[in-house]
Amino acid sequence: ENEKLRSTWICRKCEKETIQTLFLPCRHLVMCDTCAESSDYCLYCFEKVLGTVKTFKV
Repeated sequence: ENEKLRSTWICRKCEKETIQTLFLPCRHLVMCDTCAESSDYCLYCFEKVLGTVKTFKV
């Protein structure tokens, strides 16, 4: 169960780093900071990214 929970927070692009970036306007959390910097579109809904918000999991 813990492994399944951890895998939901893994970047969908590189599949290595923790998801940290919220895309706007779609509000999807799907990528780490590094991958998000080079992405113009959300991998989940393919909407154009107009902005990002760095998130922190506590």
